[in-house]
Parts: sequence; structure tokens; C-alpha cells
Amino acid sequence: MVSLICDQKLRDELSDFYHTVADEVVDKLKDLCVIHDISEEAVCAELLAFVMKYDKKELTIDVVDDFQTDYLDKKAINEYKKSKTLAAKVNRTPKASTSKSAFNANQSFKALITEMSDKLGDNNRPTTQIEVVANDESITEDPEVIDVDSQEAADAPKTPEKSVDQTMEYMDVSAMTTPAVTTASDESINTSLKIDETINTNTLCYFGNSYSDHEWRNRSKTKYTVEPYDKSITLCETYKFMSLKITETNEILNDIIDEFSELLKEKLDIESWNQFSVPSPSESYYIGRVCYDCNQKHRLSADSLRFEGSRYLTNSESIDLDLSRLSSYSLFAGQVIACKAINESGKSLIVQEIIDLDKITQSPAVVPTFSQPLHLMVGVGPFNSHQSLDWEPLKKLMEKVKKYEPDFCILLGPFVDTMNEKLLTTDEPIDRYFNSQMRYISEELQDLKTEAIVIPSTRDLNVFNIMPTMAFNSYKSHKIHYFSNPCVLNISGVVIAMTSTDVLLHLSKEEISAGQNIERLSRLCKHIVNQRNFYPIFPPNPDVNVEFTKYDFLRLPVSPHLLILPSDLKEFVKNISRAVVINTGRLSKSKYTRIRVDPIDQKSFNGSLESYTNVEIIKMKD
Repeated sequence: MVSLICDQKLRDELSDFYHTVADEVVDKLKDLCVIHDISEEAVCAELLAFVMKYDKKELTIDVVDDFQTDYLDKKAINEYKKSKTLAAKVNRTPKASTSKSAFNANQSFKALITEMSDKLGDNNRPTTQIEVVANDESITEDPEVIDVDSQEAADAPKTPEKSVDQTMEYMDVSAMTTPAVTTASDESINTSLKIDETINTNTLCYFGNSYSDHEWRNRSKTKYTVEPYDKSITLCETYKFMSLKITETNEILNDIIDEFSELLKEKLDIESWNQFSVPSPSESYYIGRVCYDCNQKHRLSADSLRFEGSRYLTNSESIDLDLSRLSSYSLFAGQVIACKAINESGKSLIVQEIIDLDKITQSPAVVPTFSQPLHLMVGVGPFNSHQSLDWEPLKKLMEKVKKYEPDFCILLGPFVDTMNEKLLTTDEPIDRYFNSQMRYISEELQDLKTEAIVIPSTRDLNVFNIMPTMAFNSYKSHKIHYFSNPCVLNISGVVIAMTSTDVLLHLSKEEISAGQNIERLSRLCKHIVNQRNFYPIFPPNPDVNVEFTKYDFLRLPVSPHLLILPSDLKEFVKNISRAVVINTGRLSKSKYTRIRVDPIDQKSFNGSLESYTNVEIIKMKD
């Protein structure tokens, strides 16, 4: 039972997404924590997932009411039904093995609320009222009786099978384990269901095979190499910035549209792209960048959509976009799209179809050739707590590295976080603080085969707040490899693309959509792969200073084998456009990721490592 719910902790959990949270919302969440016996962190995580899934714009008391009714209450019903079903299974005799027991969901839910109320007592009873509606199809079982054998089989968790479209989302393993059920006849009997004894109980999310703990230990003597995948898109030296003219930015943005136009013309056998100013009563092909009328709106919306062409193709013209005939779409400012549309007047494009850019995504030109599994571990900053100078999260990660000894430990910034108040006021020089971190990492890896890959962040105090971000140039060690942000690396044939910038969060604020059958996080990941760019948003988020003279170093020319996109959004592992995409979680919240890539079958390899990749996102114990 959650005995003490803290207002401030609830506000802190929601602070990354909402500047202010109404008192009535906090009070309601406190009630839900007590009623459903869950922590502040858990209720906020589930609430944010609910808000994103149903695209709620603001966090109001009505939204929290919907969250309670449509999610928490139904979840409580399902868990209660499972426990009752298991109790019936334990109590039955062999003679009654084929009998059926009646079950009424409404009565069970009332019993559940009664039990919770008894636990709370009269003095601590929450003000929230839960109403059970009779004959509600969403919570009533039909038929009236449930076969215990078939129900137990249906409830038993299964290890996910691998498929081409495998997308394992956030999975709380502990929540999937049914509570132990004891009976009056034998209190020692424990019939709790277990997911898979090989899965770590602290695993938040997994993808691929559920290897046992000892199988994650790296015993291979194979030496792997790391190098840039393509040196033409790898930032290797410092550069001048803040000297770009508007006309030069326009030229760079034009070139991106022209590049897409050539790729699509070749792939779809399109003879030419139509001019915006020339009316065309029949369907024709158009290409350009999605934008909005900044004189009327401060962000993208369905009624302010504009379509901007390149200077070479359309003389830099722009035109209104009419999406009224589309059943589904997903757009954001800066997105390059190609479409079939009708241009009746030369003033508006009536879009009939948006062409899927999956058609031009390419697999990497290299193939893994190793014969032993490749082990990786990923940790994302901040590497200390919010108001502390210690490295406790980093030290915990290094303990895991020494235990499992992966081939590479990938560390993404921030290392010297601009949001850490202690770092802003400390007398210690920032460079010395960072060098101490790197020296510690190097010393911890000294007797291991593990090497570190270090990626900076725009939030680091010891680099310029620009994107692309130059690699660190300070403490030198043969155990540490420094690369820029973003970067695309080749580790013995495995192509890994990564950025420390929270592009998923920025995209989630810009995207508008309708009629989509793909959940939101998958759409955001697909945008990055299909746009062939680590940061395709234009204009950029105010938190990111994009240097357009170095826009080539933001390119993502292929769909990589692994794409690491750390974000404050929910952790996940997904297979998107032949890339295994991972949001790793942050070390400041005691979360890290481990990856095992198994040797491939050279004869059946199709360019994707989805069938050979195994990922676990783990929360370390405090």
C-alpha cells in the first residue's frame, strides 16, 4: 500500500512536459495512487503514455478523469478477474476439472472497490468516487460463465515471437506477473504466474530473445573495430558558426528538396514535377516542404498548411495545402513530402495521396562478418543527479560494465549538464570536471576488453550549443573514442546511428496527424528514417541551434541497423523501416540499455538485423 503520496514528486515527474500542473490535477493523482496502490512515478508514466496515445493537448482534470475511467479502472478489473480465476483453479478438485464457474465483472469490480476501501479505512478514504455502470460492454464478460482452463491459458504470458513488423513497446514485467493467490485450505500454495525466468525482473522493455543473465556476459575474445560509416557525413573538426546568410540557408534547404526529387523520379519513374502556379484539373505529382503561414499561426495546424517548393523546380513558390480528401496523414513543419494532387486554380493543392518515402530508404552497404555475438551497453546522461556533483549513476553503470564486459560502452551526453544548478555555481573548472569523468571511465575499463564511445550533447557546458555538435577534444585515452553529435558508426559491419538531441520530443510537439493506424512513437521514428535526417524540423525547436552550413553532417543516408534516439518520452524498442530503433532511458533515472547482436546467416541476410538483435532496457535498483 502506498502510504504517503508527495505533491512535489508528482509535479517533478510531470515537469518535463508541463510547466504548471493544477492543484486539482495533483489532488486527483494522489487519490489514484492510493486507490490503485501505485507510486507517483508509475502513475505519471502511465498518465503521460495515455496523454500521448490519445493526443491530449492539455493536462486538465477532465483528462485525468478519462485516464482513470478508460485505463486505470479497466486495468484493475482485468487484474482482479485474473486473481479470482487463479483462485478458482487452485480450489477446484480433479472431479470438477471440467466444470465452469460463473463470473460477473460488475460484481467483481464492486468487490474490488470494497477491498480497497477496507484497506484505506474511513479516515483515509479518498474523495474520488468510482461508479460502476451496469451492462457496460467494456467491463462485462459475455457469455456469463468462463472456462477456467481456457481462461488460464489465455492469461499466461508468452515470450513474443519475432516477426518483420515486431515492435515491442514499454513492458512492465513486474506488472505482468499475476499476484500470488493463497487459499484457506492451504496458505502455503503460491500460484503466481511467471513471465519467463530468464528475463531480468527489472527489465522495462525487451526486444528479441529473452536471454538468461549469464548469456549477457561477454566471454568472446573477438576484437571489434569502430569507425565512421561515411566520412563525408562525419564531423571531424571544429568550424565557424553564426555567420550564415538567409540566402545561403535557402540554398541548402532547396538542395534537400532537389535531392528527394531525383531519388523519387528514379524510383517511381516520374517524368517531371508540376509547377505550383500552373492549374491542373487532373492528378499530378508535386514535391516540396511542409510549412505554415507564420503571420497567422505560431505552429503547424491543419488550417494553416503551406507547401514550399525549391527554386529549381518551382521558382521557390508556395501554395496552400488542402487535406480534406485524405483519410489519414502525419505532417510536421520542415517535412519534405511528395504527393499526388489536383491544382484547380493554381492557389491550392487538393491532395489525393501522400507518397510513402519508405520507397527510397536504403540498407547499409556493409554486412556484419563476425562469428561471435557483439555486446553493447548504452548509458545516456545526465550522469549525476539533478542537484549534485557526484557521479553515482555513472558509477552504477561502470559496475554493470565490469560485470558483463561488453565490447563497447556507448555514452551519450550531457556529461556536464547546463541544467545542473550545482555545476553552474561550482568553483571547479568545467574542463577539469569533465576530464575527471573521462579519467574515471578510462581507469575502470583498463583491465577490460570494453572500450567507450563518447558522444557530446548540446546541453554540455564544455561544447558549443550548436547542432551538429563537435566531438570532445580533451582527455585522451586508448580506451575512449570521441565522435560528434549526431554520428553514424560502423562497428565491424553493424551500422549504428545515434544522437543525444531529444528529437523525438521536439517532433512530438510539431506533428499533426489524423486517421493513423500506426501509434505515435513509431510514426515519429519513421519520420526520422524517411526524411534521411537526424533533425528534419524547420524551423528548429528554440532549444536547438542548427548550423545549416554543416547540414550535411545531420544526414542519415541509410536506414541503419541500429538507431539510438534517447528521449524523455517513454522507453521503447521498435523495428522501423528495417532499423531497430531504441529510446534507452536516462542514467539519472537509473536506466540503461544492453544490446546483443548475434552472428548473421549470410545466405538469408536481407539487410536488416532485426532477427539477430536482442535488446533489454533495465532499471537499476537504488
